[in-house]
Amino acid sequence: MLQKLRKERKLSQSEVADILDITRQTYSKIEKGDNDLTLGQAIKLADYFDVSVSEFIDDKEDIKVELGEESKLEKYKELILTFIKFGSDDDGKITKTKLSKMCYLADFAWFYKHVEPMIGLKYRKIQQ
Repeated sequence: MLQKLRKERKLSQSEVADILDITRQTYSKIEKGDNDLTLGQAIKLADYFDVSVSEFIDDKEDIKVELGEESKLEKYKELILTFIKFGSDDDGKITKTKLSKMCYLADFAWFYKHVEPMIGLKYRKIQQ
């Protein structure tokens, strides 16, 4: 997605790296998928390319929304935004790993009490 946006706007990797204040090599690794974007970087790019931050989430197709599930997805979005607000570093950045762990721990605590996921979405098992 990132490479497609960059090429559509006829930008070089160096130009996008300058927007993020990182080296071209680091940006190249992000574009290849070897490194992850931080939330702060995703927000900068979303603003620059005038797209939603969710465009940069690789696994967004894994969240399937069935009829009547929109409210659960909105609840999930609110949970994430709260963690971003209170869990980010001094520079306003939060890594995808930290955000995932915070969401999982909150949902697990809810599940322990109520025997159902807080947000109502099902977890998928990933190897590793």
